[in-house]
Amino acid sequence: MYPDAAKIDKQFKHAERRGIPFVVKEIDGSNFTLKDIQTGEQLLVNLEILIEKLS
Repeated sequence: MYPDAAKIDKQFKHAERRGIPFVVKEIDGSNFTLKDIQTGEQLLVNLEILIEKLS
């Protein structure tokens, strides 16, 4: 979680500086858009896959 209400690009740069590999970009019901900070790849995943990717 980013500490301020800031633009999304600023939040992604903050995550990259801190070495955070993934961010959840969007939540839609039980689906999550997971973004790989290094590659920019985005995946639409359910909770089970989200937990697996972040473990």
